[in-house]
Amino acid sequence: ITRDNFEGRRVSRLSYEAYEPMALQELNRLCDDARQQFANIEHIAICHRLGLAFNY
Repeated sequence: ITRDNFEGRRVSRLSYEAYEPMALQELNRLCDDARQQFANIEHIAICHRLGLAFNY
């Protein structure tokens, strides 16, 4: 959820970008942390989306 305005102007779209090597490293770290905290985890699935989130 995002606000519908920024600096008095209407927000018409929201686009996400990422530096892929750093994003993958952080996602792997999150998986490792989850495995340490919850020993009985068998599978982890993560969906990392990029690009246009909405366009009004």
